[in-house]
Amino acid sequence: MKPLRHPALAAALLAALALAPPAAPAAPSPPSGTAAIEALIDDEIGRCLDLRESDPSGAIAVAETVLARPGLPPEQEVIAQTCLGAAAAHAGPPERAAAAAARVERLLLEGEYSPEFRLRALSQAGGILHQVGQLHGALDLYIRAYQAAQAGDLPAAQVMVLNNIGSIHSSELEAPEIALTYYQQAEAIERSLEHPGPVLAYNQAENLIRLGRRAEALPYLERAAGRAREHDHEVALLRVQALLAALGPEPSAPADRLARLRELAQAQEALPDAGGHARTLSLMAGIRLDAGEAAAALGLAQDAERRAAGHPGARDEQQRALRLQIDAQRALGDYRAALDTAERMIGVERDALRMQNIRGLAELQARMEDAQQAQALEALRLQEEAQARVLAQTRLLRNVAIASLALLVLASAGLALYQRRVQRRLRTLGATDALTGLLNRGAAADRLRAMPPRSGDLEDRRNVLFLIDVDDFKRRNDLHGHAAGDALLVELAARLREICRPGDIVARWGGEEFLVACPGLDLDQASAVAERLRQGVSQPPFRIGAPEPVRLSISLGFACWPFFGLTRRQDREVWQEAVMLADRALYASKHGGRDAWTGLWGVAGRACTIAKVLEDPAGQAAGGCVAIATSRPPAIWTPQT
Repeated sequence: MKPLRHPALAAALLAALALAPPAAPAAPSPPSGTAAIEALIDDEIGRCLDLRESDPSGAIAVAETVLARPGLPPEQEVIAQTCLGAAAAHAGPPERAAAAAARVERLLLEGEYSPEFRLRALSQAGGILHQVGQLHGALDLYIRAYQAAQAGDLPAAQVMVLNNIGSIHSSELEAPEIALTYYQQAEAIERSLEHPGPVLAYNQAENLIRLGRRAEALPYLERAAGRAREHDHEVALLRVQALLAALGPEPSAPADRLARLRELAQAQEALPDAGGHARTLSLMAGIRLDAGEAAAALGLAQDAERRAAGHPGARDEQQRALRLQIDAQRALGDYRAALDTAERMIGVERDALRMQNIRGLAELQARMEDAQQAQALEALRLQEEAQARVLAQTRLLRNVAIASLALLVLASAGLALYQRRVQRRLRTLGATDALTGLLNRGAAADRLRAMPPRSGDLEDRRNVLFLIDVDDFKRRNDLHGHAAGDALLVELAARLREICRPGDIVARWGGEEFLVACPGLDLDQASAVAERLRQGVSQPPFRIGAPEPVRLSISLGFACWPFFGLTRRQDREVWQEAVMLADRALYASKHGGRDAWTGLWGVAGRACTIAKVLEDPAGQAAGGCVAIATSRPPAIWTPQT
C-alpha cells in the first residue's frame, strides 16, 4: 500500500495522552473533618480523570459536581477545570473547553502554586486549546510551559510540550520538516525517562508518513504499540494497531487487512473514539481505492466524514475523508461531484482559518481590555486615597498615575508586537512547503483566489493553470530510495522556478504533483508554456545519487479561467474549475503515454457547461464548445486496456 497522503495525529489522542494531571494529595488515615472532605474531592477528581476519554459526558458531570462545592481549594479547582476542559474538548462543546482553559490560566495568575504544578497546569490548558483548534492561545501556553520546564529541569514536561508544538507544525501548519526537529529534540530528552508514553512515538510515525518516509515510521509505530500496552492506553493502542494493519512491513492481502481494520473500527466505536474511528475508516477507504474499488472507497470516506464532523479536534480526519472522497469521485469519473466536494472541503478550511483569525484577535483584545480595566481600577483607588491625604501628596500620586499609564502603553505595544510576530511566523510557516521551498497548497489557493479573473480581451488572453505530475515517481522512489526521491523533487522545484516568470504562481500541490498558474495567456501561448515546462524539466538528466544520471519526464494538463472567456460572476473560487479541468487534461496526457501535455480551452459565447466538458471533453470539442491542444494527438480521455 502506498503511504498515506495526509497523515496527522488527531487532536483527541493528543489531549488524551498529553494531559496527565498531578496526582491529588493522599488523604490522611483515618480521615476526619476537613481532611475527609478533601479526600472525597480527590476521589471525585480521580473519577473524572478516569472517565474523560471513555465517558466524557460523565466526566463533565463529575467535574461540575466538584466545582459546585463551596470553598473549593484553588489547586483542586485547577485540576477539576483541566478535567472538565479535556472532557469537553473530547465531546463538545469547544466553547466550554476553552472557557475551562481560560479559568485555569486566571487561577494560576491569582494564586501561589509550586513550579511543577504551575508547569503542568499550563501544559494542560494549552493542550485543551490545541485540541479545540485555538492555536494562538495553545502556542502561547506551550511556550510558557516549556520555559518553565527548562528552568525547573523537568524532562518529562519538556518532552510533552515539544511533542505538542511539533504536532501543531505537522498537522495544522503542514510543516512536517519543522515538526521533525521538535520531535527529534523531544526524543533525545525522552531517552532519560524510565516509562515514556506512546504519544511521541506515534506522532513521529505520523510525521514520517507525511514526509513519505514509511519504512522509517514503522519502528516508531511498534514502539508506540508497546508503550500503549505498558500504560494500558486503549485509545492509543487501537490507533497504532490500525496504522500497523494498513502500513505494516509485510502487508497481507487487502481482504485480510480490511477485516482487521473493521474489527479495530468496531472497538473504537465502542469506546467511543470518534476521531480514531474516522481515521480507521479512511484507512479502509484508501485500501479500497488502491484496489480499484472506488465506489466502496467513496462510501467508507463519506462514513468517515460523518463521524468526524462536529467532533472537536477531528477536523483533520474530516479533511482527510473529504480528500479521499474527491479521489474516489475522480476515479469513478464523477467530476461534477468531485468539484462539489472540493468546494466543500475548501469551505471547511476557510472557516477554520477565519475562526483562527477571529480567536487570535479576540484573545488580544481581551488581554488589552483586562489591562485597561485593571489600570482604571487602580487609578480610582489612588484617587480615593489622594482625597484623604494632604495636598502635598497630589503631585506624587499624579506621577504614579502617569508612570502606570506609560507602563500600560508599553505593555500594550509589546503585546501587539508579540502577536504580530507570532502571526507573521505562523503565516510564513503555513505558506511554504518544507521540502521544496515552494508555496504549499493552501498558500497557492490563496494566491489563485486573489488573482483577478480576466474578462477575455480581443486577443482572448486568460489566466491559465497547469498541473504537473512526475511520471513513474513511485517506481523511482522505490528503486533509488526516499532520500533520492526527495532530492529529485527539490531539483524539479528549482527548475520550475527558473522556467517560470516572476509573476507566475509556482507551488507544490501534493506529493509529486506541482501547480503553475500564469496570467494573461492565449491558447497558443499556454501551449508554448506547457512545452517549455515539459522540456525544461526533463533536461539535463537528474543526478540524485543513482549510479547514472536519471532522465525525468512529466505529464501536464492545463485549463484556463474563466473557462468560456467572459466573467459571468464575481466568484473568487472560479479557479477551482480550472483545477478540475486541468486534472482531467493531465489524465489524458497519462493515458496517451506520459511525457506529454494536454490543454482544454473553452470557446467564448457558447452555451456549454463545465460539467459537460468534464464528462465528455471529446464530445464537447466536436460540438464546438471547447478547443483541445495536445503535444501527442489525439488526446486519449479514457484508460487504454
